[in-house]
Amino acid sequence: MTVITDLWSGEVVHHDGPAYRVDGLQFLPRPVQRPRIPIWVAAQSVHQAPQRRAARYDGLCPEASPDELVDMLAIIAEHRGDLNGFAVAVAAPTDRERDAYETAGATWWLAELPMLCTKAEAITRVRRGPG
Repeated sequence: MTVITDLWSGEVVHHDGPAYRVDGLQFLPRPVQRPRIPIWVAAQSVHQAPQRRAARYDGLCPEASPDELVDMLAIIAEHRGDLNGFAVAVAAPTDRERDAYETAGATWWLAELPMLCTKAEAITRVRRGPG
């Protein structure tokens, strides 16, 4: 992620690493967000490397149960120092599951709309909001 965050700086980037080579590339205009566009890292509860990576950035999109999320956030908090300003986005199809994830530390709820729902059903769900 270092290459992309360097490119978002608006400066000319030179990078020669094992996976990428960038020679004199510059992205303009620079993103408005500072210090950069927020990065939310996807991670499974069984792998700690992505959790450590998420701790260096702005958020987490976990593949985990609510109980596993509690454990993941403990690891991330240990590496960050705290969870202030850290986003946690989960997809929970039911209100009960959403409540469990919120208790576990989720800060964003990604509503799953059935692919075969009607436009009216989708509008009703969106208007109802996150609860």
